[in-house]
Amino acid sequence: MNSRKASETEPTQSDLATPWLREASSATDAWFASITSADAELARATRKHLSAVQRQALARTLLALGREGLVAEQPPAQGDYRCALPGNKCILFAERFHSSIVLLHADLQKLSAHWQDGTIESIQHPARLLEIIAVFSDEEQARWQRLATEITNSLLNEALALAAHERTSARFAAATSSQPSMSLIDQLQQSNPSSDAALFLDQWAATGHPLHTVPKARVGLAPPAALQICPEFHPCVGVRLSAVRRDRIGVELPPEVSRLSDWFAEQYPNWFEAWRDALRARGLFESDYEPLPLHPWQADHVIAEAPAERFRQREIALLDGPELAMLPGLSVRSLVPAEQTTAPGFKLALGIRLTSGVRTITPRSCHMGRRVSQLLRDRFEQDKAFAG
Repeated sequence: MNSRKASETEPTQSDLATPWLREASSATDAWFASITSADAELARATRKHLSAVQRQALARTLLALGREGLVAEQPPAQGDYRCALPGNKCILFAERFHSSIVLLHADLQKLSAHWQDGTIESIQHPARLLEIIAVFSDEEQARWQRLATEITNSLLNEALALAAHERTSARFAAATSSQPSMSLIDQLQQSNPSSDAALFLDQWAATGHPLHTVPKARVGLAPPAALQICPEFHPCVGVRLSAVRRDRIGVELPPEVSRLSDWFAEQYPNWFEAWRDALRARGLFESDYEPLPLHPWQADHVIAEAPAERFRQREIALLDGPELAMLPGLSVRSLVPAEQTTAPGFKLALGIRLTSGVRTITPRSCHMGRRVSQLLRDRFEQDKAFAG
């Protein structure tokens, strides 16, 4: 359904229903009920951050609207902001707006809509801002509504990430207070679950990009599931090793590796041996298959729903394990082994809308990934500045 054009309507505040705002409110209630059932303490801490995160989301949304030319005036770096929507039927006012690319921050004190009929409406949620903008836009309303849904989901997850960050900080401070003379890295290596200081810092920083419009959008991922797979909660993720028939899989390998199974046998000997045992238990032959790591969420929600014919023809085998304990980095789908600290990690497909895009692994990315890797290796070998 197309939105009404400004030239065809004379909207006033009283004419405009707020279904997107009501939808955001209902989604927020359902989201908090879900996270409370999983971790009531974390849910309470999340609520404390919600107001500030919502205000910052409003500021980022205004920034994006101005940057994309969807409103007439771009917000200033600092100061009050005024923007008349088409026909001067509604004027947006933002008090004490400020943003900084350098400081990675965007915020405002207050946002309001001044309608032609004299009504002044306080805008406290991005969903309501987008409802108003959509009335004066030629874009399809469905697109605006989807963005409103994603922003609502994102700001809830942002508040949750901040609450988790605070909890991690408090635990880390308590664990390291008795060793003030040690360096931060040494303290991290002794106190964090993975004993990998770099990974811990990666996870500790996972509160979301401060200027992205939907930095923590995870549409389709329930809060309890997020606690099990997202980096800010420091989970241990059991990555499954499935089997795909060799004539049904495309593989890009470095020149020195002949088969994917050979690479797995070298890098993960115990995991690979368990995979071979699982194949034999299913009456399948190792010579017909290649191992393929699967994110557990992907295995349960995407691969398991693949056409049944692929399973009947034994193109794919979802084995009962074997699993390898892995830890997520800043990107939810980038994982490294929890114990084999020198073994390579994986970037896996994950069929969730993360920051407004479903995270797939395309043939093109595999094709180019090997070539980029080789280019970097050659560069390191040729440039003496990288020595050591």
